[in-house]
Amino acid sequence: MSIEITERKSSRTVERDNGKYESAVFEYNIKGTSSETDAITQLENQIESSYQGLTSRKVSLSPVTVDILKPLNCLWLATVTYDKPNLNTDTTDGDGGDEGGNPPVLYPTPPLRSFDTAGEVHHRTHAISTMSTTMRAGLDQVDYNDAINMTEEGIEGVDVVGRDFHYSVTKTFYGKSFNNYDMEMFSELTGTVNADLYNSYWPGNVLFLGATGQEVFDNSTGVIDTIMTYRFQVKPRELNLTIAGIEGISKEGFEYVWVKTNPVIEGDTIIQKADAVIVSRVYNSSNFNRLGV
Repeated sequence: MSIEITERKSSRTVERDNGKYESAVFEYNIKGTSSETDAITQLENQIESSYQGLTSRKVSLSPVTVDILKPLNCLWLATVTYDKPNLNTDTTDGDGGDEGGNPPVLYPTPPLRSFDTAGEVHHRTHAISTMSTTMRAGLDQVDYNDAINMTEEGIEGVDVVGRDFHYSVTKTFYGKSFNNYDMEMFSELTGTVNADLYNSYWPGNVLFLGATGQEVFDNSTGVIDTIMTYRFQVKPRELNLTIAGIEGISKEGFEYVWVKTNPVIEGDTIIQKADAVIVSRVYNSSNFNRLGV
């Protein structure tokens, strides 16, 4: 099995001071393996051990798309950082820098994440299970098929707090200004779900909520940097559900489930009987690898 390694367009972030190299960061795409060990080993064997006199080398690897059943479709993002040897910023004084008065070493900012698992209000028309049904004396026992707040006209349901997961990724692109094509691409992907495995989440389980960007002029280099924040929502797939007494229902995270009912007479009561449970796709899918995070 061949492992393909290519340098990314966003690669080669370099820091120089008075004409001397202080650090350099390279980014690579690695395709063709589901093994992180094989991916990072192949990369280390292929890249240079030093760059422009920077002999301290650090390699990091993060998954973009990983499918152990289809290794040829797997994609990894690798970052290689070259620094001066024996640099240590742990012995700083109160004003920053080392004991010799040298300024602290500044490393290029990696992608940073923030997340929020605060619950979200969901409307349920059917319970997970019915704990008890007590009928008035003289009325026949009725099976409401786990419906909540049923009337002769329909099922009103109830609002409950359900699991919810939002996260964002902030990344600084040094020396890069986004053009109209880039911004249109972010807009195009907003409101879509992942078509393929993305950051270990199954297809259809990640919703892209959009991106914000801010260009910043760096006076020290005379170039424009762009700070991007990407926002996502995650909902897990649900398998083998039983809803309204109907079994074997499965859905991806952002597919919508609704119940088709009809009024029927059961004993002395008119109830809304479930005829079918329908799983509907309400979001288009996209290739999230285009986002670059």
